[in-house]
Amino acid sequence: MKRIIAILVAVLLLPLFAIAQDSKFDALRNKNDKKFKQQTERVEKTFRAQREAVNKRFEESMRLPWEKKSVKKATPVPKNKDKNIPPVVIKEEEKNVTPKDKPIVIDEMPVAPAPVPEPTPVYPIEELVVPEQEVSSFTIYGTPFSVRHPAPARLSGVEENQVADFWNTLCGPDYDNMLVDLLAQKKNRSLCDWAYLKVVDKFTETLYGSATAPEAVVLQTYILTQSGFRLYLARDSKKSLHKLVPTDQDIYKYPFVNIEDRRCYLFDGSDDRSYHVMGKGLEGTVPMSVVMMKENAFEANLSEPRTLKARDFPAASVSVCSNRNLIDFYNGYPESFANNNGITRWRFYANTPMSMVARESVYPKLREAIAGMNDFQATSLLLNFVQTAFVYEYDNKVWGRDRAFFADETLFYPYSDCEDRSILFSRLVRDLVGRPVVLIYYPGHLATAVNFSGEVSGDYLLIEGKKYVVCDPTYVGAPVGLTMPGMDNSGAKAITL
Repeated sequence: MKRIIAILVAVLLLPLFAIAQDSKFDALRNKNDKKFKQQTERVEKTFRAQREAVNKRFEESMRLPWEKKSVKKATPVPKNKDKNIPPVVIKEEEKNVTPKDKPIVIDEMPVAPAPVPEPTPVYPIEELVVPEQEVSSFTIYGTPFSVRHPAPARLSGVEENQVADFWNTLCGPDYDNMLVDLLAQKKNRSLCDWAYLKVVDKFTETLYGSATAPEAVVLQTYILTQSGFRLYLARDSKKSLHKLVPTDQDIYKYPFVNIEDRRCYLFDGSDDRSYHVMGKGLEGTVPMSVVMMKENAFEANLSEPRTLKARDFPAASVSVCSNRNLIDFYNGYPESFANNNGITRWRFYANTPMSMVARESVYPKLREAIAGMNDFQATSLLLNFVQTAFVYEYDNKVWGRDRAFFADETLFYPYSDCEDRSILFSRLVRDLVGRPVVLIYYPGHLATAVNFSGEVSGDYLLIEGKKYVVCDPTYVGAPVGLTMPGMDNSGAKAITL
């Protein structure tokens, strides 16, 4: 009986014990939550203090007399001094002849530039609970953006101390949510550096009526430096302000000022011969990169379908749509080069990924066409597709100047030339066949060469011990391994991708 009573008492007391344990657990959890919150607040305060210190040092350097610097003239895009080389159609009797091995001795191989780290905020920027703020909405490249911000501040003048005072205002916590919104949309849209710069310009234009208004220029500089970009401010003879943007590669067609051993470009059309320039960048920031490793996810504005088909492979027929918003963006993209070598500009175009819109139009049909083929057979089909699906025309006739295309542009525009075809072909082979490709530059002409998994004969070059066989997208109907007639292999230069 005593045992039964003891059990009953234990059963009755068990809920009370559980409640006590739960209360103890809740108390411990609340204590840990409080500790975590306090630790988080301490870390955030530390980051804010560190960021404020960096910005304060930048502000102090802004107050020092700005040095007068001369502007260097824009580097013009190299003119094609060589005779335009038209496409060649292979003779029928040569189409089915197996090319013999013939080595090409490469005269030069431009060194690929070292990658620049992706700009990120020097210190994390946290969203803050502040009184209700204004929201500005705007559209650029057909894509909507919305940004919270305080009431737009005004400059009292453009002299050093006046600009520094305005900078001090921008560094207040009321502007953090503005940065949070812009950085979030940069990430969500996978915006490259140039796209982000254009979005920031458009946002400040929305606030101040013009992207070149003095307040807009300082605000652009603030946003971009807080986002991790290295920038400088300059004042011209008309008392207007300008931002100077250093880049990881040199850029054509824009004037620049040399600051801290780097070219810093004027992108706003200003043409003064000299400027007063603040000579120190924000700590921990990096130059803008002109390289695009990911697709900018602009809203889709689809073009009318365009049918492209290979002459000798009926299965290789595609109906392609292009994103007009992306084409519009590419149309204004700065042309660049590396290591003072003009032929490096094609590497940049070839390494830019094709858009999702274009891939979804083109790749399923081409994958279906090459299904079951080895890499040589698949490359042969893609080579014939690029050789025969496009209409050839010289850049000077269409654009009035030499102009290379991104792969998406070749799929969109009605005409293309040798460099456009080579860039597109290199993209298709790497994406669909998975083989390495290099570009081959001849005076007045651009072709490609592919590294195959097995032995393939023909004109070839050796790069780091690997054999790359010539594939010329402009030698119409020619098989893998043949160099287009009239090319001087003794002066050929390879561009690795």
